[in-house]
Parts: sequence; C-alpha cells; structure tokens
Amino acid sequence: MMEQEKLLLILFISMISAAYGNLYGDVQRDLVSNESFLAKFNGKILIEGNSFCSAVLIGPKTAISAAHCLFDKSGNKKAIEKFILGSSDNILAEAKIIFRSFGAKKVSPTDYVLLVLDKPLGEEFGYVELAYSVELSDDLMLLGYGFHKDQLSVSSSCEVKKFYDQRFRFSHDCDSVRGDSGGAILTCRNNPISVDDCRLVGIVSSENRGGGKNTVWLRYYNEKYKNLALSPESLRGIIEKYKDVPADLVCMKSGYGYVAFSLQSNMIVNSQHYSNLSDCYQDIVQ
Repeated sequence: MMEQEKLLLILFISMISAAYGNLYGDVQRDLVSNESFLAKFNGKILIEGNSFCSAVLIGPKTAISAAHCLFDKSGNKKAIEKFILGSSDNILAEAKIIFRSFGAKKVSPTDYVLLVLDKPLGEEFGYVELAYSVELSDDLMLLGYGFHKDQLSVSSSCEVKKFYDQRFRFSHDCDSVRGDSGGAILTCRNNPISVDDCRLVGIVSSENRGGGKNTVWLRYYNEKYKNLALSPESLRGIIEKYKDVPADLVCMKSGYGYVAFSLQSNMIVNSQHYSNLSDCYQDIVQ
C-alpha cells in the first residue's frame, strides 16, 4: 500500500469511529461478516454518553471486557445500554456487571470486568475457551469494533512482542485503535473454521501513543508506541468461577437484595437473599 493511501485510510478510520491508536506496517483489518464464526462470540457494549467498547463471550451467558470502559477515573460506574453480538443489531441482550477488577485503569494489569447477560447467547451461538498462557512470537488475531463501530473487524498476522507485570500484560503488533478495548486476542489453528479452533489469550487494554492522542502509523513496530493486552492469567480463579453461569438461572433484584431465579421452572431456587449481584451469581455457579 502506498504511503498516501495509508494516510487516507487513517483519516477514514478516524472519521468513522473517532478512533486513535497505533498501526504498524500494512494495515491488516478486515471486516467480519455475520456469517463468519468469529461474529458468533464477539460483541460490543453500548455505554451511556454515546460510547462503546468491545467484548467477548466466554460462557453460556458470561462476557469479558475492559473495566476502564465502564468506570470513570473516579471509579464511578457508567450505565450499560446494550450488548450486541457480531455485526447485527438484531441479536441483543441486557448486561450487568458481576465482577470488576481492582483499579479500572488502562495501565492496570487487572483491567477486567465480567458481565452476565440476560440471554444465553453463548449457549445459542457459541463462546470461546480461554488459554492461560501465550508465548513470544505466537501468532495472534485481534477482534474489535474500533475501526468501524457498526461492524466487527479483525487484525491478523500479528504477534506477542514483550511481557510485563509477571506476564499479566503483553505488548503486540496487532493494529489497535480506540473502541477495540475489551476485544478478543486469539490464537487459532491454521485456517480456523469454528470457535473450537481458537483460544482466548488476551483482552485489548490500551495503546501507548507516546503522550499524543492522534492515530500513529509506523512502518515497523516500536515499543514506544506499543499496543497492550491483558492476559486472563491475572484473574484465572475469578474467571473460572463466573464463566459457567447456568443458562436458565438469573439473579433478580428483590425487596431484600438479590435472589436466584430459574427461568425454566419460573421459581426462586432458594430462600437466600444476597446483598449484591456478584455474591448471588457466585453462589449459583458453585
């Protein structure tokens, strides 16, 4: 791609998504059709204030994203408007936070939030399994909505560059821009055809733009302008605890807190009342 064409592409990206981030070499972001298996477990969360982030299904009704998307710098929670799967506005769900990591900052190695959906989209369409290790030069695939808010896109043929914070974070040379936060970083077999061919090894966290806010395009990768991802290893126990929320159970607000409710039997499953949503879901997945 000619340099002039590259600059025009960056300008186009900025216009369609108000994006800024780091791009390396020839931009490798391809739009993902709704027919692709990649669209079946990747989604976006619409957030109050006309904001959005990417997210990925890791269980029948559990999704993971970046905590800084949903909390401001003072720790105040932002309202989630919708979870939308793939590139279709027809597959929607309500989402609630069931766990947030300590310190919702882009620079935190635990910049995670776990969401529970009111519909078992993962059971219906599929969800990705997690791998808790990744190695230098492993081939990666990044998915998110940063390049186009209304359609999922993928950056492929990229790799892990360096580890940080006891391997809880790593830099990579996948093209990443604002809006990709919370998106999936996968390792997949050659020529993957289903979600079973891929594993989740990271969550998109941030882009280091050297103090600037404009999109940076570099011919080659540079650590000064690195893109960072979180390894799920930092929250392995928490993720394993919440990812298998049963499809037919929901925690509902009652006059005394939260109760576990079965959609199948249309009944409260026990007499326990919980003070918060996390405790309710933690109990029903044990």
